[in-house]
Amino acid sequence: MKDQRQDCIVWTDWMLLKIYEQFTTVVCLKEQVRATDPHWNDLVRHIQYGSRGRQHIELLRSLVLTTNSQVPRDFKLLGTSDHYRT
Repeated sequence: MKDQRQDCIVWTDWMLLKIYEQFTTVVCLKEQVRATDPHWNDLVRHIQYGSRGRQHIELLRSLVLTTNSQVPRDFKLLGTSDHYRT
């Protein structure tokens, strides 16, 4: 009998690879800084424990960049290029 857990791991690895292959830009941080935003820290803590609330979904949706976003999609325009390299 074939181990179903092994099939699941192989499928998960394949899916992760397919997601990874969709990225066209990689950002390498020069420095890791802990987040100090209490709303973001609350979101991360709830995700870590598998729970979430409406406020967490709203926070994530507010961060989505679309073609109508006022935030520049080229982050080099924000003047923070000394914090990362591409």
